[in-house]
Amino acid sequence: MALLAMCSGLPLDGRPRDALAAEPLRDHLLLTLAAPGPNNIVGVNLARRKQPDYIRAASDLANANGGAWGYVTVVWTAAERDAPRSGYILQEFLDRCYEARLQPIVRVSTRFDEDTGIWDKPTMDDPALWRAFLEKGRWPARRVWVIPANEPNLGREWGGAVDGGDYARYLGRFLDAFEGSDRFKVVNAPLDASNGTEQPKMQDAYEFLTDMERAVPSVFERLGAWALGRRTRTASSPAATTSATRTALTRPSSRSSGGTCRF
Repeated sequence: MALLAMCSGLPLDGRPRDALAAEPLRDHLLLTLAAPGPNNIVGVNLARRKQPDYIRAASDLANANGGAWGYVTVVWTAAERDAPRSGYILQEFLDRCYEARLQPIVRVSTRFDEDTGIWDKPTMDDPALWRAFLEKGRWPARRVWVIPANEPNLGREWGGAVDGGDYARYLGRFLDAFEGSDRFKVVNAPLDASNGTEQPKMQDAYEFLTDMERAVPSVFERLGAWALGRRTRTASSPAATTSATRTALTRPSSRSSGGTCRF
């Protein structure tokens, strides 16, 4: 699993109702009265968020050695967002995160076509739908990082064809939808930095960023933080390998209060 690290607030407000009911009152009062301290900056990516055992395992890793409130990245699909019981499912997950002392990072996605191996390209209506969905929950953290899509410089992640300008416009619409939110902060999708350009299948990360900047010049300045895919190089070859891409989150310099956040 990819290690995560971030900088954010403490999860001492907005506690899920069901989680509190499940805890002894004494423990709740002790937690409420405890002096705030820095949260754990480590986290993991969780593939099976619906399994309680996986959430507990993520907590064991992220909060090892006495830590608390580490991070867990989870993926939500459009089908899950639009399901009749979506609010209940979301809250159930958030309650489990509270019980495990984890702060969720949310990556939103569309629909995966198992026949083609391609994720559908999102629509410009999706950002408003995602905000309405995420606001249904009582979150165990003061700040929640939201990541629209994943590695959009791969065609299979963007409807079959890479389009940096299109992603920039989608990201801008996401920023518009979440404008004014104190809790939810939008982060750009990390890119796959291990490949070159072979349109429409894939595009070099730097070329993709250039296309984004040309299409929407101000989009990077509006981000709550900045995600970068990292190449992994070996001593025998200066070329990037295909090993798992790590991601770094940094606050944009124009809005930075100092420091680098990683996940």
